[in-house]
Amino acid sequence: MVKENVAESDEVLKAEARKIQLLFDRTVGPQNKNIVIASINGEQTVKRLPIDGKNIKLMPENSRHKPIEVKKDMDFRTQGVVIWMIRRTG
Repeated sequence: MVKENVAESDEVLKAEARKIQLLFDRTVGPQNKNIVIASINGEQTVKRLPIDGKNIKLMPENSRHKPIEVKKDMDFRTQGVVIWMIRRTG
């Protein structure tokens, strides 16, 4: 999430390093290029979701990470759409 002002040192999903808090809405369906909290085979991730026909690919904002192509045999679910990111300083 580097491009979205989430610093390299911020660990969004790790409880011991919560410098960023994400406010997400479970009632909103994801739209093209939304940032979503997704679950793939029981593991959560925060990625951008470009919608391209039938193909689902979760795109990282950090160039050190690779896109995740969602295959039919994967248990894929969106948990919500990120609507706010709050950064704690200090």
